[in-house]
Amino acid sequence: MERYDGIGYTTKPYNLQYTIQSARKIRTCGGSIDDCDDGINPDAFTFSILIDSLGKAKKVGAAKALFERVKDKVGVVDVVTYTALISAIGKSGNVYEALRYFKEMKARGHVPNVVTYSSIINSLTRVGKVKEAYLYFQEMDSFGCHPNAITFNTLIHALAKVGELEIVKSLLKDMEAR
Repeated sequence: MERYDGIGYTTKPYNLQYTIQSARKIRTCGGSIDDCDDGINPDAFTFSILIDSLGKAKKVGAAKALFERVKDKVGVVDVVTYTALISAIGKSGNVYEALRYFKEMKARGHVPNVVTYSSIINSLTRVGKVKEAYLYFQEMDSFGCHPNAITFNTLIHALAKVGELEIVKSLLKDMEAR
């Protein structure tokens, strides 16, 4: 029995249960997915949640190890999985490694979405790379990706802090027009 969860995934109930059980085991076993292998074949949805959870638990190394272990399996890694990893790495302060995975994602044919770009922009602004963040903001349109309020607010806040008020004014006008 499958169900549509409203975010673009068709999930199997056993994968949801597997995700919850795996997250609990990972939390207690130091970030290893190996202890969680019980014969169930998790899907992209499951791995995205696990990677996101590991990132939020500040176990970025475990998130990367899990990702690397499954990234070549068909149907296991998608743009959401990459975005979860990119976000976790970026929040840990390693923005250039996050950008490496971003480039790898695109090279593998996964099209970045607004959440992916927002994660990259947020990561760059957190380490003071505001001009680079603005370049990625400009790149979004070339991928048919339109910024949301989070993207705009992150960039506007960072640009205002470094005194780029003309760009801020332009972004505010752009945001109002959308």
